[in-house]
Amino acid sequence: MIDAAAVERATGWTVHHHPVVASTNDEALALIAQGAGARSVVVADAQLAGRGREGRAFSSPPGGLY
Repeated sequence: MIDAAAVERATGWTVHHHPVVASTNDEALALIAQGAGARSVVVADAQLAGRGREGRAFSSPPGGLY
């Protein structure tokens, strides 16, 4: 699990951490629509409906760095 507060202190970025999301890309798009700053990052312990290059679907189970 990521220590979001430590990353924020070390980098100045805003970390939006979620235990589980469908897609970190979807979460990032929602944050942009809400006015999130340029130095924002979305991370999740698990991702259930990720999208890769050329629209390829994948999942990211807990315990990895993808």
